[in-house]
Amino acid sequence: MNRLVIKTVTFSGIKYSKSVRAFTEQGVAVRLQPGLAAVPGNPGEFSWNGANGTGFFADPKEQLVVAFGTAAPGDLRKYYREQVQDLVYGALNR
Repeated sequence: MNRLVIKTVTFSGIKYSKSVRAFTEQGVAVRLQPGLAAVPGNPGEFSWNGANGTGFFADPKEQLVVAFGTAAPGDLRKYYREQVQDLVYGALNR
């Protein structure tokens, strides 16, 4: 009973595909289209946010994989996750 379920959700006007393992209820979000979002990225970028501010994101277009961990309570976790992604993309040479 460990099957893959695909759900499409929209955050800030950007469509993401969330692949969820039905048995474990864990999965990744995949950015499906370009546009304005809370964090920079490209279509095809996928990410997972874990407990207490841990997570990772990968952007195949930029050949980029980032894993990070913080010990942040409550809403502060979201702030730190966004800051990490902003800093990484801001440091890329275009």
